[in-house]
Amino acid sequence: MSGLLLVSPYPPPADGIGAHTRMLAEALGERVDVAVAAPGAAARTDAAGGVHRVLGRHDGAARAALLDRCRPDAVFVQFAIAAYGAALPGLDHLLRLARRRGIRVLTVFHEPQRDVAALPGVAAAIYRRVAAFTDIPIVLAEPAREGLEAAGIDARAAVAVPLGVPALPPVSVFDVERVRVRYGLRGRIVLALGFVHPDKGADVLAGAAPVLLPQVDDATIVIAGEPRQRHGLFRVFGRADARHLDALREATAWAGDRIRFCGFVADEDLPAVLAAATAMVLPYRRITQSGIAQLCVAGTVPAVASRLPGLEATLGDGAVYVPPDDPDALAAALRRVLGDRALRARQRAALAERRTAWSPLVVADRILEVALGDGAARSPLRPAASR
Repeated sequence: MSGLLLVSPYPPPADGIGAHTRMLAEALGERVDVAVAAPGAAARTDAAGGVHRVLGRHDGAARAALLDRCRPDAVFVQFAIAAYGAALPGLDHLLRLARRRGIRVLTVFHEPQRDVAALPGVAAAIYRRVAAFTDIPIVLAEPAREGLEAAGIDARAAVAVPLGVPALPPVSVFDVERVRVRYGLRGRIVLALGFVHPDKGADVLAGAAPVLLPQVDDATIVIAGEPRQRHGLFRVFGRADARHLDALREATAWAGDRIRFCGFVADEDLPAVLAAATAMVLPYRRITQSGIAQLCVAGTVPAVASRLPGLEATLGDGAVYVPPDDPDALAAALRRVLGDRALRARQRAALAERRTAWSPLVVADRILEVALGDGAARSPLRPAASR
């Protein structure tokens, strides 16, 4: 095999990084051979489709066999702690095997700021361990450099690569009407999408609702998502996310059907749900980069978002920005976007420009330039103290 081994979560189950990897695998597969090493039960392995579930505790021989059989030019790792959970030891072993075989390792560090904040000390040690096996570090947004520095890692060598925007299929008016009926989407839709987690700020949106809903009488707030599935020691975080969701439901019960909890939106319904949305809302407290923001770009959905560097870098003029943790400012911004058709048209045009610039094939070419190009010098991350 002359190409890449992608190491990442991969659907099923639903996972933002996994969906991103699936997009990249399809685009990269038009250029080079691609295989995927993923967490999950071996029974879900789809070797014919190039997906190998070999990161389990007892899969060491399978990991070695996969590297020897594929002989990739580079290993491309999509990394965030929550993406692997109990599969972290398997990832560590795979990276050690790649190092012994002289295979170049590229690691995309997705959420170092959130991870370091959520797991003080432990996260920094995990990041330093992964960094030690990384030849070419990659960041998707500049705030990730700060997160790596907070983990005690010198991130000056990190290469910037755009996250990429998924290509969505065309949507008909019948598709939009179908999802409106299926998910109970009435009137002008304010859509909050993705895994439910306190950092995503859905409670701030709940706090904005008593101001927003009486002033926009046909608006419906839709919270579409569930807590991320966690395994092993990380189940404690899943339970905390579940409690957060329960608290959201209790706090918004007064609104009845005007605040809808839809759970995960099925992949086949997602393009139509995005098309049905009048605005997306991203009231995040903390973020490095956001796959949900990329979906906002993909669907050219006008947005209201927290003024955070990772969101501003993705959404640009496609969003109206508010301070994090400010329900009143969020309500005012949503009322403005919902009520101004010309503003929404300008936002959609700005997002469409970004969608073109960050297409999957453009990102695939950039990844291959970094991974396989002669100019891609090895530049392992070093502990910050070694400067």
